[in-house]
Amino acid sequence: MFQFNLQPLLFQRKFVEKIHKKELAELKKKLAKEQEKLLACEEQESRLVREMEEKSLQKPSISELKMYSLSHRQLTSHLKRQQERVKTSKHKSRKGRDRLLDAMKKRKALDRLREKRWNTYCKEEARKEQAFLSEVAIQQFNRKS
Repeated sequence: MFQFNLQPLLFQRKFVEKIHKKELAELKKKLAKEQEKLLACEEQESRLVREMEEKSLQKPSISELKMYSLSHRQLTSHLKRQQERVKTSKHKSRKGRDRLLDAMKKRKALDRLREKRWNTYCKEEARKEQAFLSEVAIQQFNRKS
């Protein structure tokens, strides 16, 4: 009967890998949300710039220009913060992917070891069976003689 003495460790490594997969999925979701927010900010900024350009053709008042300028500064500041959030989220996703890859490598190493030991076990069982069959054949031959 084949028994892999490191089976509990293999189960633990599979469990850790599963946890890292879930963490990476969450990190990817967060990254996608942050990227959506960034895209929305960029679209809002481009709308504001178009509005400013349209207003500038109509000779706007000083107060309107101040309002657009203030809005643009605030939006630019918000855009920079959002870009930093996206950058941070990408970094966390890369780290999560690296942790998952490391966990997968550790699990695969144990899988390969288990496979090698299984193959060795199968070869040994086949050798024993062949020896048994040879012994039976010799005994039958000796009975006939």
